[in-house]
Amino acid sequence: STGVLADRKIVGDNVEFTFRNTIPNYYSFITARYQVHSRMIDEIEYKTFFSTGGKEKADFYIRRCAEAVNTLQEAYGDYPYDNFKLVEMADMGGAMAGGFSEHGLIFLPSQSVPDHYFNYPVIAHEIGHLWWGNWVIGEEHVISEGMAQLSLMLQLEAMYGSQTMYRYAEYGSRDHFMSSYLYKTHFLNAPDSEPALADDFMTMDQHHVSIGKGTKVLLMLRDYLGADAFHQGLHAVIKNETRQLTKLRKLVSYLEEASGKDLTGFYQQWFSRKGVPLLDLEYGVTEQAGRYLLEGVVTQKSQPAYKMPLELGIDNGSAMQTETLELNGPETPFSFTLGYQPSAIILDPNLK
Repeated sequence: STGVLADRKIVGDNVEFTFRNTIPNYYSFITARYQVHSRMIDEIEYKTFFSTGGKEKADFYIRRCAEAVNTLQEAYGDYPYDNFKLVEMADMGGAMAGGFSEHGLIFLPSQSVPDHYFNYPVIAHEIGHLWWGNWVIGEEHVISEGMAQLSLMLQLEAMYGSQTMYRYAEYGSRDHFMSSYLYKTHFLNAPDSEPALADDFMTMDQHHVSIGKGTKVLLMLRDYLGADAFHQGLHAVIKNETRQLTKLRKLVSYLEEASGKDLTGFYQQWFSRKGVPLLDLEYGVTEQAGRYLLEGVVTQKSQPAYKMPLELGIDNGSAMQTETLELNGPETPFSFTLGYQPSAIILDPNLK
């Protein structure tokens, strides 16, 4: 159950358990015949409730969950609950459902907690909900689902680096429904049916858009503000918006205060607008006395045109030179003089 077990006593033919909570929260419980293991890590008690597997499996999951919690504490602020519990549920019949979370509890179906394999796309996402969706409750879906998926990205970045994180944010995985894959298959070529991230109704369409496009937009916002200001603003949200409905625009105002930047344009372009930029690239290369002149233009098919930085990758066959263009109209011309003949020109080579 939520909270810390404070007492256990036999009352007739029954056993009565009393749990103590030090913070107001929603009360949840699940009952089954469990093997229970616990361990204190950095002053947080971690517990696993598994139907199968022994201490080795429990220690494996406790250690990995603690690593994820520590990563997210740096990003969002202190872990807000009395303890952390990972609870196995019955197998959900092969359904693609990943799990769900309550205050201090992560519930996962049996297929999501195999022996010796930690399902990061499911578990790190659910751990992120302990801050976003349970502690801070968003009026718009992107506050809960987008921020929970961002939690997975931060964990991937901490473990495998930024390149792996950006690749997962861009492509997701076909076998995991909480990814950008569904956004691309459902909405990328049909923006008329796409809800905007700032819409405040809760549907599965909103869920897919928040996790697919929303996660990318949040990463872009972190890049634009700088990681320090971005996380400072999120710390303030977690501290001040506890257990209450929070508007997306209010969350963004904390980021404005932390960074000193006006995000009105960013909000309107990325959170309120449907769709994504559609870009064309044309270029040519001419040789001039042993040097090479690269000239081209990036054309936006989406109107009105987006205002944004865009990386241009210039590949010489063995290395990639990256230049940043500032897109602010229907056409953005560019030219670079190079000491080599480029083999390819790539828009957004780092998937940002």
